[in-house]
Amino acid sequence: MIYENENIPAETIPHYMWMQCEDGSGSLHNENQDIVVEYDMVLRQYRMYIGRNQNWRDIPGGYMLKLFKAFAEEEVRRIIGNPS
Repeated sequence: MIYENENIPAETIPHYMWMQCEDGSGSLHNENQDIVVEYDMVLRQYRMYIGRNQNWRDIPGGYMLKLFKAFAEEEVRRIIGNPS
């Protein structure tokens, strides 16, 4: 898989932005530019900076980047409530 340096708006959370790097890592930032989620597709791990468990966890089996982002956005929305 080839990754590119890109900034992409979150699909389901207004004012949140994915920052993705060519090395397969990236992060989701809130409207204040704080990192909410960090990931590494090479190591297949992610970390949530909100909620109780802020340790690195394995990305669910078989998730490619697009599916992981959808999963992560759903988790963020569950933790912070459903922003509109």
